[in-house]
Amino acid sequence: WSSDVCSSDLALGQDIDDAVCEANTRRILERARQYAGFVRLDMEGSDYTQRTLDFFTERLFPEFPDTVGIVLQSALRRTLDDVQWSIGKQCRVRLCKGAYKESSRIAYQARADVDAAFLRLARVLLADGTRPAIATHDPRMHDAVLAFTRERSLVASSGSLTRRRRDEIRARVPGVVFVELVVDEGAAPPRRSRWRRAKPVEIGRAHV
Repeated sequence: WSSDVCSSDLALGQDIDDAVCEANTRRILERARQYAGFVRLDMEGSDYTQRTLDFFTERLFPEFPDTVGIVLQSALRRTLDDVQWSIGKQCRVRLCKGAYKESSRIAYQARADVDAAFLRLARVLLADGTRPAIATHDPRMHDAVLAFTRERSLVASSGSLTRRRRDEIRARVPGVVFVELVVDEGAAPPRRSRWRRAKPVEIGRAHV
């Protein structure tokens, strides 16, 4: 049995003190590692982006590389650089569009531009990332991501997978990638709201 959860640095004390936040987060990561779980640090508004990435890189990832990942928001103009950084670090990323009102200087405003950035970054992560998670409330984005897997001669199938099942698939399919797709048939919620659990999608080479 294993589970993937998201954790908010703000809820764990980020605005009080980094040391407090680190102590609280480490307690969660140590327990997650004990049960073969995985924790992603959620991303707040742009004021916290670099601070959260630095916290992740310097205080958590070196000790918990298989237990902790990060969330990136495609609406921010900087995120392509952050995606390339994550590929170099070989850390796991969940990509979402972002639910914060940001200025045009740092974020795309038009829906078409936000969608284009999301798909562009999803393709980069699918091609070169480490077990990426692609999160969307938009069925159009879901379909476009699956279409990209076909273009890349990848095979996708939906279903909830235990860690044991993933290990069995990896043994049979060298280089397999697991991608999570979150789809909500309703409109995307404004800012924070309840988050629907992702369904993992297995991605493997077509010759499997």
